[in-house]
Amino acid sequence: MASNIAKKHTNTSNRAQTQPKQNQNQKEKASKDVKGAEKKVVYKSVMDNPFRISWPSVPVNAQNVVLAKLVSALEPITEYQTTSPKSEKRKARPRPKAKATADPIHVDDPPVESTPVEESNKASTSQHEDLPVTQGPPPPELKSHIVVGINAVTKRLESQIQHARKRVVVSADNSDPPPPPSPPADLKWIFVCVADVDPPILISHIPHLVASFNTAKPREPIKLVPLPKGAEETISASLGIRRATILAFDDTVHELAELDALLISVPLLAAAWLTPASSTIVPTHIKQVCTTAPKDVRRAKEDRAEGRTAAKKRKLSGGEERRAKVPKT
Repeated sequence: MASNIAKKHTNTSNRAQTQPKQNQNQKEKASKDVKGAEKKVVYKSVMDNPFRISWPSVPVNAQNVVLAKLVSALEPITEYQTTSPKSEKRKARPRPKAKATADPIHVDDPPVESTPVEESNKASTSQHEDLPVTQGPPPPELKSHIVVGINAVTKRLESQIQHARKRVVVSADNSDPPPPPSPPADLKWIFVCVADVDPPILISHIPHLVASFNTAKPREPIKLVPLPKGAEETISASLGIRRATILAFDDTVHELAELDALLISVPLLAAAWLTPASSTIVPTHIKQVCTTAPKDVRRAKEDRAEGRTAAKKRKLSGGEERRAKVPKT
């Protein structure tokens, strides 16, 4: 039985013996600030934001398939951009009238004769003006059902959220209120080049707007689909524009019927806090941040006040010295 008793080892380990003293000095130095005031390690609690909505999780291979289908659906617009004339004949702007001057106008001056070169230029200009302007083919119908750009999509989503809310109008004379203006068609698909946007805060509000609209239980909820890296360049080339970060389609588009079948697995975004009976609220998550604080808080405040006073005195004394060095004229 005596051999089974656990032994106690009180000697320090070899790793602790070989540790250089420099590391210990650095730790002691880090626990003090510039003026030598001792500090202590403290932990501060940081709560996570419960009103956050993440981007929908879509596999990369599914994103590539969606991008390929999207480019094929945009082929009519691509053909229209290549066949339509790049620039049409612009109307000549009227020249501004010359301001009246105080100098008298000499009517008796002989008229200046025009040279043959100027007469030929005038004739060629008049011939070009008489030519009819060539009109290209009409734009495809799909172009009128697309919204491109961060600002344009944001305004459209805000308008949809406003019309999705139920309005109660009470009139004093018990008359029927005038009907509201008919809103445009609701957006149904929104494709965002998330990987190509820098900084990401430019499009961080899009999931919140989509979730707010879907929570109102509309007839057709919005599907938000992130696209892979390099999709912005591909879509902008198909549309014939310089940049296309966000591309949205309304619910009247029939060219995306095949694409709609691929987007069934994309989760719908919703704001749980806007639904009273919902039980899918994000659980509370608290993080602990390790930082330092002065041991004597009162002394640290006094040191900061003394430092500010000394800095003001140095600034005033420096100004007086500079003024004293300036020679008097």
